[in-house]
Amino acid sequence: MPEWLNGAVSKTVSGGFVARGFESLPLRCLAYDGSVTGQRVPGGVVHKLPADLREALVANATALEAWKDITPLARNEFICWVEDAKKEATRERRIRRTREELEDGMRRPCCWPGCSHRERNGR
Repeated sequence: MPEWLNGAVSKTVSGGFVARGFESLPLRCLAYDGSVTGQRVPGGVVHKLPADLREALVANATALEAWKDITPLARNEFICWVEDAKKEATRERRIRRTREELEDGMRRPCCWPGCSHRERNGR
C-alpha cells in the first residue's frame, strides 16, 4: 500500500481496501457484461462524434483502438467525411469504410480533400 494512504484505509477480509469510517456501508457488486457502451470515445476538433459512427467504432475493438490513437484533427477528418454524405446509403458506406480503414492502419480517410469547416490554424 502506498505510504500516503497509511491510516486512511484498512484492509478487508477479502484482501481489498476500504476507506476508514466507511467499513459498514453496504456494497453491491454489479456484474460486468463486457460491453463498452459507457466507454468515452473522443470526437474531433470541430465536429462531435455522431452516434452511428460511435456505435460502429465501439463494436470493433481494433478500429476503436486505432481511433483513440489518431490525432483529434484526423478524427475530425473522418467525422466530417461521414457527415458530408448526402444520402443515407453513402453515410452507411462511409461509416463502414472508416472502420475498415482504421483496421488497416490508415490515419486519414482516403481520397478526402479535408474538412472545410475548420480554420486554417487547425481549430
